[in-house]
Amino acid sequence: MRIAILFILFLVLFAFNPKSQDYSTWGEIYDYEVGDVFHRKEYLIYNGWSPWTKLIVQTVTDVEYSIGNDTAYYQFWNETAYQEHPDTTWIFDYYSSTASYVNLNTYCIADTVYHSPDFYGRKLSYIEDYSTGSDTKWRKYVDGCGQVNFFMEHIDPTGNPSWQEIKELVYYIKGNEEWGTPNPIVSIEENIDLDESIYLFPNPTSNILNISIIGEGDIYMIFVYNNTGKLVKSYDGGINFINVSELQLGYYFLRIQTRNGWISKRFIKQ
Repeated sequence: MRIAILFILFLVLFAFNPKSQDYSTWGEIYDYEVGDVFHRKEYLIYNGWSPWTKLIVQTVTDVEYSIGNDTAYYQFWNETAYQEHPDTTWIFDYYSSTASYVNLNTYCIADTVYHSPDFYGRKLSYIEDYSTGSDTKWRKYVDGCGQVNFFMEHIDPTGNPSWQEIKELVYYIKGNEEWGTPNPIVSIEENIDLDESIYLFPNPTSNILNISIIGEGDIYMIFVYNNTGKLVKSYDGGINFINVSELQLGYYFLRIQTRNGWISKRFIKQ
């Protein structure tokens, strides 16, 4: 009898042990690295049509951890496109933002955990916040990608959905992994005509690379990529040179954002 009781107690403890459920920690879910790129889409569906849509391209530019690695502080560069109505023009915006994630060493107690066929088979955690007769709300998280889905729906008295709010990850780049379909704002905002109005000198260079822009135009952001496409440096706007002395020798690409759009330029570190 005592053995049976101990066995049942073991099963109970095992069932409530987070490790036995293969739960992810919040640190595994929000395991971002500098250079990670996430494309997100947010939209509302009201009575069968979408009154607004927001597209977001988010690049991780910096990360710091607290003592004990229980909190992560991230800095992002955001490119957004917002359409208030399907018949209106897109409104573009660019800005830097920060976010902190706490309790990284604790488990995300999900309703369901599985390896998704999407997201390169990364582990997915599904949480149903609530589901009543009139409202439903759930979230999905993926290791290394954060929250990838948010869904909230309201049912009217007739039993039909009156509105739905949806947020989803549609594309990401993490190291050599690339998944999904990029948001179109990446190509919409590219302005090839600006190529002749920005000059880099001296090129090649061993330390200082000057950036000269002809005519009206401000530099909002600069990204430096190596020849494999990995982000190695990023700078806020308001500067006209960068120090590349710490870079390895070779070819590099600058992606520069001005008030008129994006351009790409190449330079050589010697």
